[in-house]
Amino acid sequence: MVFSQQIDNGNECVVEGSPVNLCKEICSIRVDGDDFMRLTDNEFGDLIPNWSADDSKIFFLSFHETLDIFMMNADSSNLVEVYDSGFHDSDLHGSSGKLVFTRNSQIWMMNEDGTGLVQVTDHPQAGEWGDDVLPFGDYDPNMSPNGNRIVFERLVDDKTTHGNYNIYLINVDGTEESAITDTGYSQGLPIWSHSGEQIVFVVGAIGNEGKYDIYRMNSNGTENSNITPEYFSTDFICHDPIFSKDDTKIYFIGEWYSD
Repeated sequence: MVFSQQIDNGNECVVEGSPVNLCKEICSIRVDGDDFMRLTDNEFGDLIPNWSADDSKIFFLSFHETLDIFMMNADSSNLVEVYDSGFHDSDLHGSSGKLVFTRNSQIWMMNEDGTGLVQVTDHPQAGEWGDDVLPFGDYDPNMSPNGNRIVFERLVDDKTTHGNYNIYLINVDGTEESAITDTGYSQGLPIWSHSGEQIVFVVGAIGNEGKYDIYRMNSNGTENSNITPEYFSTDFICHDPIFSKDDTKIYFIGEWYSD
């Protein structure tokens, strides 16, 4: 597996004030915890790594003057920039030989080699600032295992401290856009199951009350429920859930939170 980790490598961080906030490096490790390797070693913030369709390359975001999309071989060789829109290109996800990401608060898609760039969503308020920490628009795209659909979250209003979002589905050609939640919770980071039948995501807040609970629903939005164990303490937060390979378990990052 590959992941982004904050590492003190002695380099001066040049991303102060950026969305990255911290200098991070791309690392890899076997699922049994062996063979930890640091794959990048620079003064930039490297994050959100994704394997290519054939597992030979790794795509990730790197903050230089803006967040841009980079690619390297799995052994860290042959680092190249794949795409730079001139803006922050964020929320990267790769599947089925395609890359989906957020640009200017809208969802975009392209081939792994940077060709075939298309805009998938066109929110009429995209980029318009309200009272939330993000502008109105669409974020955190995740492509279905068969490469046909994209799930993402949309900021629908800014009436609460954390912003109100709903989860949406859209075909990769931009057709059949539909909301599959209508709660308006502060929710996002939706991830498909490997079968494509379910979606797991995080509810960060309900109204102005912080939560960070894990929810799961069918891919059509039915049977939406909180699956966070009731015995978890209220100051233990959950985020970044993913399905196991056989979809029978959900892995997530948990941490104790204090003001």
